Amino acid sequence: MKKRTKVSAYHDQIVKLAPIKTVTELAEHLNIATSSLTGYLKRNGIDCKSERTDVSLYMEDVEKMADEGYTVKQIAEALNLNASSLNYQVKTRGINVRNGKYLQENLEEELKVISLHNQGFTYSEISEKLGIPYKRIPVYLKKNNVKTRTFSESFRCGFSLDENAFDDFSKEESVYWFGWLLTDGCLSDKNLISISLKSEDSEIVEGFKKFLKSDSKVNYLEYFHKQSGKVVKTTSFAVMSKKLADALKSQNLYPRKSCTERLPNFDWLDGDHAAVFWRACIEGDGYVSNIEKDSRKYARISLVGSKELLGGFSQYVHKNCGVPLREVSTNKKNVDPRYATIEYSGKAAYLIIKKLWSAGSIFLTRKKNRADNIISFYESSLDIK
Repeated sequence: MKKRTKVSAYHDQIVKLAPIKTVTELAEHLNIATSSLTGYLKRNGIDCKSERTDVSLYMEDVEKMADEGYTVKQIAEALNLNASSLNYQVKTRGINVRNGKYLQENLEEELKVISLHNQGFTYSEISEKLGIPYKRIPVYLKKNNVKTRTFSESFRCGFSLDENAFDDFSKEESVYWFGWLLTDGCLSDKNLISISLKSEDSEIVEGFKKFLKSDSKVNYLEYFHKQSGKVVKTTSFAVMSKKLADALKSQNLYPRKSCTERLPNFDWLDGDHAAVFWRACIEGDGYVSNIEKDSRKYARISLVGSKELLGGFSQYVHKNCGVPLREVSTNKKNVDPRYATIEYSGKAAYLIIKKLWSAGSIFLTRKKNRADNIISFYESSLDIK
């Protein structure tokens, strides 16, 4: 068995080479165990050359290689530097180094991303067109100092939209669609404006899209409703715009307004299109029908919502249809005390229906036909009850 030479036998060589060699290099040169050499150095107070090269001395070469598209790992290997130390220096100095996942051969892909972004395509569309991961896109844009879009801008990027649609409430269309949004639409905290209805009322969703002059997509969804055990088909449309949202908020339409709807700021009770607004509210959250009682037919019209909204409706029909003021009652079937309803029947309902469905030119066809039948029935009767 070969006898090991003591480390102390190499003392003179260790002292001579320590300043220019690392512990690893010196152990390899003397053909002795690194652990044994390390212990000897500590006991004798001898310092070897640092294992890590001072990366800061190589930053000129690092910046040049970074500009040429090399990654941190590639630069570290080429310059024989510690990758962790190099990465720290790169981040500290703000040097733009290509991510290791996106090497030089992806330069063509990078240019395509920038081009599509500047043409107005969204991240999702670019990802789909080029078949690349979604998260890679902002990396390319940031590397090239390309201005990115806000969340709102990205949402509707590439789509047309009339952001002045709710600037003028003297127009029938603005009043009508405001009524729909107030009762059966939605405004989110992120300025998302949407309407979602059963597919049988898709004309409203399509009409709202047309009103906003948007070529964004109307979504048709079909799903199984567990509680009813039926297949439900819905139609929805949404746009995102702070300008539109601010216009709606200026008229007291706010997020989470269910059963807390507030009357708009403008004068609905005397405005030219007040009937159009209230008709839209009934179409969105109300009911129009004929009921039979004692072998006779009676018209019925109702609206649900907040007490403030229904109180405004009661005042409007009292002033414009000659019907008595009606007290707003809480719907006992619902535990939410904010959930209220107002209902008229017989001649009062007929007068209200005639007033509301004789004004303007925008209707939900299904309820328009029902209203026309009720009006026709009452006006053909010799005795309007």
